[in-house]
Amino acid sequence: MAHAVFTEEAKADVRELVAEDEDIAREGLEIAKQLENDPYRGEPLREKSNLKPLAQAECRKIKFDHPNRTASAKPRYRHRLVYRIEPHEGSPETIVIMAVGIKPRVYRDATVAAARRLREQARTRRRTLD
Repeated sequence: MAHAVFTEEAKADVRELVAEDEDIAREGLEIAKQLENDPYRGEPLREKSNLKPLAQAECRKIKFDHPNRTASAKPRYRHRLVYRIEPHEGSPETIVIMAVGIKPRVYRDATVAAARRLREQARTRRRTLD
């Protein structure tokens, strides 16, 4: 079973959600917990121009909202949880939660977190090879 790990940015996102609405924060945390048993539950991010770095980093998303929000509400899901499965080949060990929150902000924050995480991994691989 994989385990979920929150980046520092994602932890800050959750604290911000708690201050705004505890039910939405709880919903995001519950989704993260469920990912440990079903890491491929989320949709892969597509290579739209503003999401290209996340798609290239093989990130995934899950849409969610307040548990009491009606199914007919527009838009249905205003929040996103963006994550990456590591390693992305073979059996998943870690689900890295990169951002949690309202859609536009999440994609911006997750793009920065994904880029930083990929740089760190590349440095680690180079050190291993040296």
